[in-house]
Order: sequence, then C-alpha cells, then structure tokens
Amino acid sequence: NCPAMCDAWAEKDRRIRVIHQKNGGISTARNAALEVATGEYLCFADSDDYLERTMIEKLYYKLNDGHADIAVCGYYDLYGQKVTSHYAAGDDLFFDDDQKFVSLYEESHVVVWNKLFAASLFEDLRFEDIYCGEDAFLMVQLFDRAQRIVFLSEPLYYYRYREDSIIHLPITARKFDACLAREKSLNFYAARNLTKAYSKCLFVYFYMLSDLLRSAQIVGIDADGELLEKYETRLLILYQQLMCTDIPLTQKLKIFMKQRLPRIYYTLKR
Repeated sequence: NCPAMCDAWAEKDRRIRVIHQKNGGISTARNAALEVATGEYLCFADSDDYLERTMIEKLYYKLNDGHADIAVCGYYDLYGQKVTSHYAAGDDLFFDDDQKFVSLYEESHVVVWNKLFAASLFEDLRFEDIYCGEDAFLMVQLFDRAQRIVFLSEPLYYYRYREDSIIHLPITARKFDACLAREKSLNFYAARNLTKAYSKCLFVYFYMLSDLLRSAQIVGIDADGELLEKYETRLLILYQQLMCTDIPLTQKLKIFMKQRLPRIYYTLKR
C-alpha cells in the first residue's frame, strides 16, 4: 500500500510532501513535484532505484565548493546480482558551449537521476510528456543554462535494470518517443553551430535508433509498417551524415559494419 506508506512517512517528517494523483507517467509525476518544490536544490530518482545515504550531501558540498549549478556523480548499474561501476569522469565545466554539450553524452550525463541541480535552472522548464527519453532534451536545456558543472567520480546512485521497466518492455511505437528528444537536440546544436556536440549527438542517436530497429526486427513490434519505414529512412540519413563528419576512422568503421554488415557486427560484438 504505497500511498499509505508515503503518508505515514510524511507524518513522521514534515520535510516530506506527498502528492496523490492519477498515474500519468514519470514526466507527470516529476512536473507535479516541480510545481510544489520550495528548496534551493533539486534531485531526482527513478522509483525502482536507490541512493547512497551520503549522495545528496556529497553533491551539495561539491556543487557549493565549486560555485556550480549542477553536480554529477558516478553510478552503479544493477543487473540482478551483477554490479557495474560507472565513474563520472570529467573536468569541471565552465568553458565553451561545444565541449560542455559533448560531455552530456559521456557516462549517462544525459539523464537527471545522478545529479544535484540548482532549482533556479528549472524556471519555466518542465519534463516533456512522452513515454521514454523525457529527460534527454531537458538535460540539453539545463546544461545550456548552467554557468558551471562539477563532477564527483564516486558512484553514489544505483540504477536498477528490471525486465518490466519502461525501457525494457517489449518494443511498441511509443518506444520511438525517445527519438523526439534526439531530434530536438540536433536542431538545437545546429542552430548554435555547435559542430562537436552535433556530431556526438548524431553518433548516440544512430546507435540508439539502430538498436531499437534491430530489436523490433527480432522480437516484433506493435506498430504499423509506416512507422518502421519512417525510422529506417531516418537511420540511413543519420548514417550518411555520420560518415561525413570528422569522427575517428575506427568509429566510422564500426558504424559502417553496424549499418551495412549487421550480422558480422553483432557476431564480433559477442
């Protein structure tokens, strides 16, 4: 009985506020919280994950000592009993925009859950109401507003992989909502002439869409053929654009094999 448990905790600690509303997805829940939040800092956690007891404290001191707007920490991936560490490697960022946005795509910086934010960054910003990938473009907007971003390499957040979580459910048309954020990000970088960030986002988008389409081919998809055709065409365009960028030759070779020789690519990947 989760509602009752939450209410019980709120009675024990006045700092806890409980919002009861109809389930409308993660974006609706987060946006409802943003409407009533009154603190100077914001931190997010997915419902099936957990944090080290000292995570917020350590990020708070890191953020304040560095006079920053966003603090990022490392995290753990949990696959059943298997644990993989990811360290938030990166120099504190307060230099040119292009490099700042390139860093977004390193070690899951493009998500909100391993970070502490200055609440002022969220003025007039909310999560997009889509099925998945709701924080991808929002993170671009938040990095754009941040004057300085600091990193704490220590893993302090535990990201749990569950078979019934949204991103691991069977492929449906709604899974392609994640593409919307990538498209907005590309348009943002193109408008700013941020070529390095554009190339990096292009690279990440290509791999995401390629894997999504491959999964749809293997397990099937609950969607019409026009949707698949649309994104197969988009994937080809992404591939052609990537081959014209200045990314390393080794990466271009992997992209070529993934697009043109997928059986060999996935065989070698094993």
